[in-house]
Amino acid sequence: MSFLATRKTEATPKERFPIITDKLESTTPGLYIIGDLTGMPLLKNAINHGYDTVQEIAKQRDTERAEADYDVIIVGAGAAGISAAMAAKEKGLRYVVLEKARLANTIHNFPAGKSIYAEPVELETRGSLWLGEAKKEEFLERWQEAVRSAKLDIRENTPVSEINKNGHFVVATEDGETWTSRFVILAIGKQGTPRTLNAPGEDLSKVFTRLYDPGEFKGEDILVVGGGDSAIEAALALIDNNEVTISYRREEFTRLKPQNASLIRRAMDAGRVQVVFNSNVKEIRPDEVVLEAGGEERVIPNRIVFTLIGTRLPVEFFKKIGLKLENEWDARRWVQFAFWTALLLLIYSVKKFNHGLFCSCPLHSENFSLVAMGSELWDQAYATAKIWYPAVYSALVCGLGLFYIIARRPSRYTFWRTISCMAFQTILFFLLPLLLNDGNIYKLGYAWPLSMSAVFKPKSARILSPEFWWIYGLVFAFVGIPLLTYFHGKRYCAWLCGCGCLAETAGDPFRRLAPKGEKAKRWEKSIYVVLAAAVVVTLLNALTHWDKPSKLYDLFVMWAFSGWIAIAAYPFFGNRIWCRYGCPLAAYMNLIGKIASRWQIGAVKGKCIDCGLCNMNCEMGIDIKKRAIRGEPVTLRDTPCVGCGECVRVCPMNCLFVGQGKEVESKWELPRNEEILGLQ
Repeated sequence: MSFLATRKTEATPKERFPIITDKLESTTPGLYIIGDLTGMPLLKNAINHGYDTVQEIAKQRDTERAEADYDVIIVGAGAAGISAAMAAKEKGLRYVVLEKARLANTIHNFPAGKSIYAEPVELETRGSLWLGEAKKEEFLERWQEAVRSAKLDIRENTPVSEINKNGHFVVATEDGETWTSRFVILAIGKQGTPRTLNAPGEDLSKVFTRLYDPGEFKGEDILVVGGGDSAIEAALALIDNNEVTISYRREEFTRLKPQNASLIRRAMDAGRVQVVFNSNVKEIRPDEVVLEAGGEERVIPNRIVFTLIGTRLPVEFFKKIGLKLENEWDARRWVQFAFWTALLLLIYSVKKFNHGLFCSCPLHSENFSLVAMGSELWDQAYATAKIWYPAVYSALVCGLGLFYIIARRPSRYTFWRTISCMAFQTILFFLLPLLLNDGNIYKLGYAWPLSMSAVFKPKSARILSPEFWWIYGLVFAFVGIPLLTYFHGKRYCAWLCGCGCLAETAGDPFRRLAPKGEKAKRWEKSIYVVLAAAVVVTLLNALTHWDKPSKLYDLFVMWAFSGWIAIAAYPFFGNRIWCRYGCPLAAYMNLIGKIASRWQIGAVKGKCIDCGLCNMNCEMGIDIKKRAIRGEPVTLRDTPCVGCGECVRVCPMNCLFVGQGKEVESKWELPRNEEILGLQ
């Protein structure tokens, strides 16, 4: 069974990739997407994608054979495309590679002498394409020789303009030529379309989007725009023979590899490069550039400009060839959202209300037998909700938890997290309350302020005494939760809580849909409004015994938000909407964590390769990558991390680890990289 995979990073929250399955097939059957466009920018991963996809296509070569010129057309001749071509030739498939520029164009665009590394070292390379550590020039020479030796059919300078499917694929190029094939592999990468400044003068001949050979520039006034590794490496390569200024829109460099961060800091301290932070290019003129910094204009002499601010995905091309993009809100998605939301509203209404709340109208006369029958069924469902609802809930957690274990190949940490979710939900939140017929059992797992009644003395108790449950609730809320948070962070939310257990199992396929970016982070403050409301309602109950505010809180927060809205949001906004924006217990633990918590996700400085997989898989929208690059831990001081461990599981470099303070929890073994990347 496959699921539609999406990915998103906090650095670029609006960048949307095509939707693909776990076998890299797009929403158009037979069209596969590999390499950078999968959101995993690793050369080794791209090579493996090319090889593995052709193996999958080869299995289908004798099924539903359509008349076509080729078995597969490969669009793009980078690492993924060359690897796919080699595998296709080895399998005896009819193939052709269409490349809009030249073989290995991305590597051609690297600066002269740039070192290329075969990371991650632990991950095997499949297929025949060579990959090792070498300078740019040696890399190109080896790959060009491999292409010549294999006599691969690669058509350079052949840009593809359209891909249509009518039984088989019809691929058209810009010069009007067409080819047909049974399958298409899209391996075009995302390096071909540089982002623009949208500033006057950007079209002048002195403006470049790449640095090929630093030796070509001597004695020039050069402006480098950007603050990523590419921009800093370019500036460092130019400072020996030129006057270099860097313009960066942020107040500091936040995403640099440690080596680049150290080198640029030393260059700045030595006065070899000028850096203008919090600045934007306002205008580019023939002999100068106008920067806007701190609300003021600054004019600097200039002869050369390098705009190294990243690349953008070819979204227009994706839409033109009919690919669906992640989280794209078309008419079909709105219908799905409306249907799913209405279905959840019905389920939670049956659980919460008897039918008379909605339908005390003439339709309930005996003349309308179907309505009467529906009302009777509603009443029966309402009366038995304490049995069927936790039973269905537990079945979802256990069933989808087993699917997670089988399909996702978890690390030991995430395996035991899933087992914990299944056990707590089934035993503590279903079987024990059912068998012992005592709702106080829920207080063993639900603490105040998630459970408002936990700090009040119950009227009766079948197991133990009301006094015991009262004292337990107070101790759990004001001693147990602070101690758990101090030693284990918010793992309660991912290992024990019923809401979190459903999010980690049923919500797992949707974790990459989590809202990302600064705007989503600002909205997280809403959680403290809910906590304040919980405190006010608790005090009113304790001091006045006025229960109306408590009923309103239960209706709008606990029933509507935590149940209906939060679960309805899973397939559209990710699996942690409640935990990030509404749960008062999560807010309470956040505050404790800001004061004192030893728990952390640690990072080994210098190992991060900026792939972004940690950000893509973070259900809480945390910018883990920024911290990993710096070698800084993820803590509760400034993040809402719930300790799910997915970032550790997916890291291809094993640079993240689950830790407490400076002590690494060695019992949680690091996962195998092949399993992380879904390659086995």
